[in-house]
Amino acid sequence: MLMAMALALLASACGVHAGPGDEGDDYDCGLRPLESGPAGLRIGIQKARATLCAAEVEVGGRTYTVGDTSWLHEEAFELTEYAPITRANTTVAEPIAYELADVDPEQFLVMLDDPAAHRPGRFATLWGDIRHLPASVCQYANPGAAGYPADACPLQTGRTYSVQIDFRCGYERPIGPYGGAYWRVIDPPAAQPSGQPPPGLAYGADPGEIELHDADHMTFRSEMGGELQLERIDDPDLNPDPCEATWL
Repeated sequence: MLMAMALALLASACGVHAGPGDEGDDYDCGLRPLESGPAGLRIGIQKARATLCAAEVEVGGRTYTVGDTSWLHEEAFELTEYAPITRANTTVAEPIAYELADVDPEQFLVMLDDPAAHRPGRFATLWGDIRHLPASVCQYANPGAAGYPADACPLQTGRTYSVQIDFRCGYERPIGPYGGAYWRVIDPPAAQPSGQPPPGLAYGADPGEIELHDADHMTFRSEMGGELQLERIDDPDLNPDPCEATWL
């Protein structure tokens, strides 16, 4: 999973910038000092061209690789201003790096993202080493995200996790992902003659909690009182018409 995240970081790297007068030169991946533009313009390098370079910034003399926050709960961030971003090979919306509470800033930081990068979320991640995710970041990770780093942040058995599942597709089809795996309901409840959901459950958004019993089994408990038993599946395409639930 971490390798996939690392590849995604590299694949999404674009908008590498060169200075004025470089039109005829080969574009390299080197970091360049940030420059302040006129009011209303983003801070960053003056000239952009998409390359195969990984987007990088320099903070406190250390180089960080830029990624997205699609696998994180941004609303859970506890941020403290850490240090200025001094050099970059990509545009920077604000020249400040922020540290997350209880996370080693030499390993992992965030910065406000540049909307032109078209990444999800308000922030971008800054990795000290894209091959290693510090375990302390797991407290901010979203188990319902498709890119959840299950190898670095395995779900804990016997612990409950708050979740909201959208059962718009019913209960009989493969659903997920959650915690880096796909899950489906064991013994789906029978359809009600009235067309309403089974007692204690809801079609559509159904908030509740998840409890993992072992690597392959967990229970969903709805706030409305109903329960569903789920089992892990290795292939979400077992069903010819898979329909994912939304886990928030």
